[in-house]
Amino acid sequence: MLSDLSTALTIKGIKARAVSVPLTRPITTAFAVIPSAPLVLIDVETDQGIVGRSYIFGYSPITLRPLVELIANLTEMLRGKSVSPVERMRDFENGFRLLGRQGLLGMAISGLDMAFWDVLARAKDQSVARLLGGEDNVAESINHLVQKHNFKLLHVGQESSLDSDGNPWQSTVAMLGHD
Repeated sequence: MLSDLSTALTIKGIKARAVSVPLTRPITTAFAVIPSAPLVLIDVETDQGIVGRSYIFGYSPITLRPLVELIANLTEMLRGKSVSPVERMRDFENGFRLLGRQGLLGMAISGLDMAFWDVLARAKDQSVARLLGGEDNVAESINHLVQKHNFKLLHVGQESSLDSDGNPWQSTVAMLGHD
């Protein structure tokens, strides 16, 4: 059962690293041209040796250092607790009730939440999509959004980079938009 698994896995440590991934096609907005993706890579390591990973898009290079430091500070309140995403979100809601979960704090919490789910998926040797009852077929999911919800497909590709330790980091990226 998933709840038994999530309480059996405990957080040993969390590592956050800032990277800037060059984009093959820069993103152009009304305000700026974004030539690279400012990302924070997150690893949640458990006492049981399973590592869950996620990343958050920092929107601007100036957010990367504060996000990494914020995640490092959150690590102290999480170390030794279960990976359970539901319990950890409850902790965040209670701990930050007055501050709220928007802005950089919300981004950091979201990145950690994704990594917690990734830990559970890796522990069951499956993808997060499959763990949550979905399918692993990225192309099918993209086609559904394009055909049924009038999205326009802007870009699909494999993005890869090296983190600060030289380890490869890969993900499938689909950029969708409306006309």
